[in-house]
Amino acid sequence: MTWWIVACAGWVVLVGLAVFIGVRGRNQARRLQDLLVWRADQVSMLSHELRTPLTLVKLSADLLAEDDLTAPQASFVKTIREQATATIQLAEDLLTQARIEAGKFTPHLETFDIADMVLNCVRDLRELYSTEIILDCPSTPCPVHADAVLIRQGLANLINNAIAVSEDASGVTVRLARREYDYLVSVSDVGVGMDAARRLRLFQRFSSGRPVGSGTGLGLIITKQIVELHGGQLFVDTVEDRGTTVMFNLPKEVRP
Repeated sequence: MTWWIVACAGWVVLVGLAVFIGVRGRNQARRLQDLLVWRADQVSMLSHELRTPLTLVKLSADLLAEDDLTAPQASFVKTIREQATATIQLAEDLLTQARIEAGKFTPHLETFDIADMVLNCVRDLRELYSTEIILDCPSTPCPVHADAVLIRQGLANLINNAIAVSEDASGVTVRLARREYDYLVSVSDVGVGMDAARRLRLFQRFSSGRPVGSGTGLGLIITKQIVELHGGQLFVDTVEDRGTTVMFNLPKEVRP
């Protein structure tokens, strides 16, 4: 009889411990989710406060760039435009990542022409940078059902990253290929490439795959998250001293 009482007591203790651990785990998960939501709200407020003045700065610089400027003046205006654009992009990336992590982000799906979107994105960045951006994409419409704003944000991140390592090289190439069930978008540079160690750290925060001090690396992480939200995958092909190609596929039909 004694052994039976001991066994029952042991089971009661185990069940009680399991319940305690389960409740504690749920409470911790709830607190973590609340913290993520709070952080997303804070980042959203900060992003808005940053984007508004920076957009005005960039618009003012755009207007100045249309005037007849001396070479030094043009150089200063170019720097203002590039840095304002980069900071606006960083604010967008921080906001997108915070919302994704907090579970507050749902893509706004619509049908649009991805070829036209790629063309417009490249055209806008050509006006901003002196680095040559070569475009290779179909001349016929390429309809896709996805979030146009997010896809453009991801593509702009990849192009900006490529330009950052191609200032003194022979440019950046953006390609769009139509396939049976998806589209393949790629951005190639002929910059420094990455060795094995940098390649392994590529999707860690604040690791850009470039030398220390040349970028946060956040843009690539955000682009990967955007692509995966749409059911696609992001791939990196790089060779040290030979350049890098970052590509992602996007299903033609993305369902929520």
